[in-house]
Amino acid sequence: MSAAGVSLPLTIQAAEIVEPSTPAWDVNKDGVVNILDLTLVASHFGETGDIDADVNGDGVVNILDLTLVASHFGE
Repeated sequence: MSAAGVSLPLTIQAAEIVEPSTPAWDVNKDGVVNILDLTLVASHFGETGDIDADVNGDGVVNILDLTLVASHFGE
């Protein structure tokens, strides 16, 4: 009811919880890009498919993925 005594329709919507996304170059998803992420990429070097170490998403883990992780080192 409003202050004037008039009933108002009430609509309640569920809140959507949005989780912050982890950047692809944080391969182990621990919140920091460091030697562990580089090691994970290196350990999958040459592999293909949908794997976390394929940081740039081109289907193969290669020097491009290592370079991308290295460029974000310390973040």
